[in-house]
Amino acid sequence: TSIEPDDGGAAEIGSVSYVRVAVPIPLRAEFDFAWSSELGNAVLGTRVRVPFARRTLVGVVTEIDISTAVAKSKIKKVIARLDAQSIYSSELWNSLRWASNYYQAPPGEMLFAALPKLLRDGKATDPEGETWYTANDLGSVDSLQRAPKQRQLHTFLLERGAVGANATILNASMQGWRTALRELLNKELIRSEQRSIEISVNEKPLRLIDLNDSQQVAVKAIAQVGQSYFPFLLHGTTGSGKTEVYFDVMDQVLACDQQVLLLVPEIGLTPQLMERVASRFSCAVVMLHSGLSDKERHLAWAQVNQNTARIVVGTRSAVFAPMRALGLIVIDEEHDASFKQQDGVRYNARDFAIYLARQWDVPIILGSATPSLESLSNAKRGRYQYLSLKRRAGGSKLPDVEIIDMRKAPVENGISLQMITAVSERLVRGEQSLLYLNRRGYAPVIYCNSCNEGAKCHRCDAYLTLHKSRQQVRCHHCGYQGVFNTECSNCGESGLSSIGEGTQQLEQVLEERFPNATVMRIDRDSAGSESKLVEMLDAVQSGAVDIILGTQMLSKGHDFPNVTLVGVLNADQGLFSSDFRGAEHLFQQLVQVAGRAGRRQVMGQVLIQTAVPDNPFFGFVAAHDFDSFSELQLSERELLRYPPYEQAVLFRAESNFPGNGLGFLHKVRTWLKQRIGERAVRIYDPVPSPMERRAGRYRAQLLLLGADRKYIRELVGDCCAMLETDRASRKVRWSVDVDPVDTY
Repeated sequence: TSIEPDDGGAAEIGSVSYVRVAVPIPLRAEFDFAWSSELGNAVLGTRVRVPFARRTLVGVVTEIDISTAVAKSKIKKVIARLDAQSIYSSELWNSLRWASNYYQAPPGEMLFAALPKLLRDGKATDPEGETWYTANDLGSVDSLQRAPKQRQLHTFLLERGAVGANATILNASMQGWRTALRELLNKELIRSEQRSIEISVNEKPLRLIDLNDSQQVAVKAIAQVGQSYFPFLLHGTTGSGKTEVYFDVMDQVLACDQQVLLLVPEIGLTPQLMERVASRFSCAVVMLHSGLSDKERHLAWAQVNQNTARIVVGTRSAVFAPMRALGLIVIDEEHDASFKQQDGVRYNARDFAIYLARQWDVPIILGSATPSLESLSNAKRGRYQYLSLKRRAGGSKLPDVEIIDMRKAPVENGISLQMITAVSERLVRGEQSLLYLNRRGYAPVIYCNSCNEGAKCHRCDAYLTLHKSRQQVRCHHCGYQGVFNTECSNCGESGLSSIGEGTQQLEQVLEERFPNATVMRIDRDSAGSESKLVEMLDAVQSGAVDIILGTQMLSKGHDFPNVTLVGVLNADQGLFSSDFRGAEHLFQQLVQVAGRAGRRQVMGQVLIQTAVPDNPFFGFVAAHDFDSFSELQLSERELLRYPPYEQAVLFRAESNFPGNGLGFLHKVRTWLKQRIGERAVRIYDPVPSPMERRAGRYRAQLLLLGADRKYIRELVGDCCAMLETDRASRKVRWSVDVDPVDTY
């Protein structure tokens, strides 16, 4: 059922006997309930409480129908109506209903994916106010003479006068204030009150930056479509000023009193971009990402829903923001695999955003230095308008790229002598170096010299990684952690060796090699929180760090003005991937990290270490030749009839017992083969996943390819419906991944 655009998302029908409700369970079904007139009118897109099995669940009304196939003696009644009007705009509602069908997602889980947790739990759409504390300038404070923390807090609040302080201010000002606060409240020396939460707005936005000719051409092309749907692929080399193009177009949209949705692939990019956006525009800006608390997400959702927030900056899930006056969508780093949800509802935020833009009839910009082959193919077919920024903004040039042959180069702990010399030269000149190694920990393999066995995870088909600083071994796949034992678990002998280098080991090597330099390692272990990451990035920006060592977290989006050298320490990871997208993903990583070098007036240099320097792949990287690389990749994909030329669907199955997943998928293949007949659909044999055992479960997969997307959707939908009623499917955990971004 579609909510018509002209009703603001509230399709009301009186005298309804029965409604259909989607509840957040992993079944591709909706359920009928009786509607009492005492609840008022039934409204599509509103939340209700319903009895379900032995529980009470919050659901969403999806249809209003006077007839039902459920016997009247068995049908249950809706317990309560939680909303007076739809909590979804008509555009978002229709997009979510499409996504449920396209991605074969349970409708309840799809609809609830768009809501913050507190709304999923049935809380009111308007969040509670925020608690503020002010000091009472009366009463005796003699009792505080022996309570220094209480006296400190009371004095602090007195100095702030009627403004007072909230938890955010107190957290930033002192530690251990909560106990003192409770005591002061009991003594009536301070008082609390609830205040509405407002978004601070920058009253003095930064001046506009003059755009170069290429940027102006891009802005003009986007402006020409006005407020109508059209996708633009903005292909700009690293440092070409794509963000300034976004900002200029956003200015025009905001001037029309409309909202902007700006998506980035990772939380690590959000604070830096948020700061730029907030300083550039004089309007309310909010962040939406998984790192927020439940209350913070609820508040941000409400501010967007009330049209208070004009710009939303966020990661994948922000695509579900309840915009009420959307005028533009921007997807930065549109190629990034992080836009694809890998569990639960497996949607692609980029593709969902394109459908959402069509519903709103607004333009959408897909920006990248290395566009995905799917987007590039759509541009070549005329479905997207292709815009190009070939030169860096500000006059800087692309860095020189040199390939180091690790078969011949002198090497010390994984770093070539040429790389060490280049870092030394930057230290003398007061410039920064960024070394890239996409491997956390101290060493990826622990090896026994006696029995020649490596230490493996007991739950995965993977080696344990040594984290020497904490004397731990960890599995980076299932999360297992254990104490590092110097005796081999296989033969009991001592004398274990570590093989390979991780970021922790290289950090130690660099500190020993350059004792007077400041080395900073930035990976998921060292930057465990958003605030810690922001602190580290600020240190790099300020010039307090000489050598930055990091993983993929640093490979995109960041602007480090003083970095003139980028070193890639192990470029061969991923070069021989079993995934058909392996080369594409590696090329994107290398180009992105290389783009951090020389973004100002000093010429940058990129050194890439590899054991296969003659591979044509590195020729494309060294020449910054994305066009030739993408043409070669597209021709290979077309020859093999792989995406984007045919659609891929991946069935996955896993079980605690070996063979169960494969057996289940053989039955799925048999069912599919019987259904397709002579149709041009390729169904491959089920195979174990590249890592068959993970987190104690044995995994298998089945790949399906076909050019007729409509038929594929119907075929897979019918298969899912069959599996949900088949008893054999209860013995495994199975899923369907439409348009998978990897086959791992």
